[in-house]
Amino acid sequence: REAVVSTQSTGQGIKRARSISRVTGDTPMDVDAKFTTKKAKPGRDVSGLRDAKQVKVVKKMKKRSQIKMNQFGRAGEADRHIAAKLPKHLFSGKRGAGKTDRR
Repeated sequence: REAVVSTQSTGQGIKRARSISRVTGDTPMDVDAKFTTKKAKPGRDVSGLRDAKQVKVVKKMKKRSQIKMNQFGRAGEADRHIAAKLPKHLFSGKRGAGKTDRR
């Protein structure tokens, strides 16, 4: 009395084992990983400095030099005004030589 259920009706396919080439662990990525070793390098902000004391001095100099740039970076109220590209009082009525032939 047991009913035979087909695999297509339930949506389950036949399970297959992995191929032999995938089972072996010698892929090109694994081979490269065996030979490479990563060495810790100092950061770019401390490379070329002798000791921790010199690092501290350089970081303080960096911070102090940034202060002026930060002050100039903020635009004040006067800096937000868009000035006239061609001020009328400078350019009105000033006709150069050779401009009278066309109007």
